[in-house]
Amino acid sequence: MKKRFIVSGLLALALGVSVRAAGVEDLLKEFRGLSTEQERSASELQSALTQVMEHLAPGLGSEDFQVREQAQGALQDVALRAGRPGADEEQSVLTDLLVAYSATDQPSLTRVWCIRMLEQMGGVAAVDALDGYLDDESDEIQDSARRALQRMPAAEAADVLRKRLNSAQTSEQKIGFMTALAWRGDREAIGEIQRFLKDSDDQVVLAAINSLAKLPDARAVRTLIDMRAGAEGDIKVALTEALLTSAEGLKGPTAAAVYRQLYSRDEAQAVRVAALVGLSREAGERALQVLREAVQSEDYLIRTTAVRLLAELGRPETSRLFTGLLGRAAGEERLQILRAIEDLGEPGAAFWLFDLVDDEDQETAIAALSVIGTVGDASILGRLAELTVAKDGAVREAARTAMARLKGDEMNAQILRAAQRSRDGVRAELIRTLSRRGADETLDQVMAMVERDRNPEVQRAGMEAIAGMGGPEALQKLVTMVAASSIKMSPEEVMPAFSALFSKMPEANAKAEPVLAGIAKAGQHGKPLLMQALGMTGSDAALTALRGAVAGADRDLRSAAIAGMGLWPDARVAKDLRDLVAALPAGADRVAAFDGLLSAIGRAEGLEKDQLLVLYREVMGLAKSESEQAAALRGIASTGTVDGLVEIVKFLKDPQLGAAAAASAVEVAGAIGSAYPEQADAAMQAVLSVSEDDAVRTKASDVVSMIHRNADMVRAWRVSGPYMAEGKNGTQLFDVPFAPELDGHSAQWEVGRQPDDDGKINLNGMDLAGDNRVAYIWSQVFVPAAMEVAMGVGSDDGVKFWLNGVLVHQNNVSRGHGVGQDKVTADFKEGWNDLLLKVTNSGSDWAASVRLRKPDGTMIEGMRVRMP
Repeated sequence: MKKRFIVSGLLALALGVSVRAAGVEDLLKEFRGLSTEQERSASELQSALTQVMEHLAPGLGSEDFQVREQAQGALQDVALRAGRPGADEEQSVLTDLLVAYSATDQPSLTRVWCIRMLEQMGGVAAVDALDGYLDDESDEIQDSARRALQRMPAAEAADVLRKRLNSAQTSEQKIGFMTALAWRGDREAIGEIQRFLKDSDDQVVLAAINSLAKLPDARAVRTLIDMRAGAEGDIKVALTEALLTSAEGLKGPTAAAVYRQLYSRDEAQAVRVAALVGLSREAGERALQVLREAVQSEDYLIRTTAVRLLAELGRPETSRLFTGLLGRAAGEERLQILRAIEDLGEPGAAFWLFDLVDDEDQETAIAALSVIGTVGDASILGRLAELTVAKDGAVREAARTAMARLKGDEMNAQILRAAQRSRDGVRAELIRTLSRRGADETLDQVMAMVERDRNPEVQRAGMEAIAGMGGPEALQKLVTMVAASSIKMSPEEVMPAFSALFSKMPEANAKAEPVLAGIAKAGQHGKPLLMQALGMTGSDAALTALRGAVAGADRDLRSAAIAGMGLWPDARVAKDLRDLVAALPAGADRVAAFDGLLSAIGRAEGLEKDQLLVLYREVMGLAKSESEQAAALRGIASTGTVDGLVEIVKFLKDPQLGAAAAASAVEVAGAIGSAYPEQADAAMQAVLSVSEDDAVRTKASDVVSMIHRNADMVRAWRVSGPYMAEGKNGTQLFDVPFAPELDGHSAQWEVGRQPDDDGKINLNGMDLAGDNRVAYIWSQVFVPAAMEVAMGVGSDDGVKFWLNGVLVHQNNVSRGHGVGQDKVTADFKEGWNDLLLKVTNSGSDWAASVRLRKPDGTMIEGMRVRMP
């Protein structure tokens, strides 16, 4: 019948009834859901779908993969749409067509795909045809038909599979039909599948076992248990896995019975562990007893599994059991028990863990303290606080962390009360704990405690707490305490507290006013501390006071004012400090002034690197001692300039400064080696000729290798940009001229970043990053004679290339970077040549590179690169 339908369709086409090819394409778009659906009668629907199938059929069986894939995809769309709710008539017509095209007179590829579409639609009408295909001569067709029936939701499909299993003759058939029924979850097939547990072919038996595992059933489980009693080898393994799988599906008492049987001591370790896990979930209250016994097992894996499972049960009373196990556990097992105790969160458990803090294994001690901090409460606060004094190193830090993590109602208040009644060392640690906890509400009491307590350690802890918890409102209290000389501490201990409070106050005068008022009232010890703190405020009145103190007769105030100038937040005091350095003899005040001068220069804003270099050179001229010269040398190095490198090299042979100069030279050369390869290379050769420090020599050699690596790459660039134009993307910007290509000297140029190992300059790494923009890169290359040069230009994305002002290459493209992507030949003049590149970026990565060689691919002797 189906064949006649197809032939009649072909006859209709031959008689001119069909639409033109364009009409078929329109129908295909419609039935794929890509255009508006048309209303049709039943006969019109059948005619339309027939034309679609006849149009696609040749492609379904094509040997050409692309043709076949296109036809299959189109038919799949048609089938998916036909399977939608409410399209019963369309599904029926398409099912008939698919059955017809899956008949034996069609190519195998066509048949297989049509059967797959029947599977996809899942219509009952296809079941009979698929049943017939199970007897097809082709194994591929049989498999396709069975898979389709397996996946069809219709009950009729299951009926066919059960019928076929009952009459199956070969092992392959038995295995295939059992697998299909198990995949469907067809419980009606359980009895039939059980029959094959006695099959003479072990592969069939294994398939039956595995199928029953996917169809959990209490009666089948009893059968599997009985069968397992006398089984061996692969069959026993399969039965074990089947029972575990069945138990997981069955749940409840039946599952618990399976797990109890498999937990027997005679079973393999892996089986017992799996059964123990199952028991913990299915045995109810009995599970707790089983697990309590299991944690005492001699089997390590059973024991540790039981610990994990007990923790998962979440019974807080189990914590005491765990703490009892700690004594005999060691290593990872002990850490696992500690983690289990932590998960349970029982506060009482913390008390039993303190013995482990003295364990010779530091990792155990730290882990125990971590758990104490998590589960503990106020009851162990005193004991934990004592540990912060008694222990040292990592254990002490762990105790501090634990105390900071303690939870509980009003814990901060309890810590404060404990601090008020504790001995000095413990009091200091408790104050630090309040700071770590961010207990801002306790700051007033802490400051009062510190003011009364003359113990230096408590006062230091108080300063740390003020720095950590204090806000602007605490400044007046701190000034009062210092002014009253109730704190006998060094500037190094007090200044961090002032610095922290000042950092929370944006207004300079608000910082300075209470400090100036405090100086007026302060005692002999407090006044210099406040004068030094005044230097951090940055107010005009503060600077006037500092200058007055420097010029005054009080030596202590003078020293404090000089130190305060060294803390000034900007460079305004640089001249004051320079004059002091020029005038002061060796001593503490000169050291403070010299260090302050270097700090002030470092804080200078708006100065170019060469301007900073001039200042550091002046400082070097003022330096008298070896330490001052070394500090000035570090300042010169911090400019990261080629002139600075030249300056540093002058000191390589200095008996006192040579080592410091070598270390500084290596750092600078490493940073600017690509931009100034000749100067950096020369500097490193000089370092290698005098330095005996292995570490410095290794770094110098690495810099030399970097300079000479990819010697044919242009690695010194100046960069200008980014340039953008509203409404234009990267491709459109390619022909928009910007300053560097109009008048390069008027553009702003920056030193380019160090190229990557492959020689490309990453423009995204220079604060230029973004989409739809361009940048220009500029370099100069020396060749010893006029010559033709082969240039390999790489770019992400597009690139324009000017050589000595002449455009020699352009490629408006969107691509990722690759070295030598574009091959260009150009004539270089003798001497220095200008290379200017415009690089566009449409999005994402942004980079460029230039490789220069002779046309025959060899290196250019005598080629040099410099930054313009």
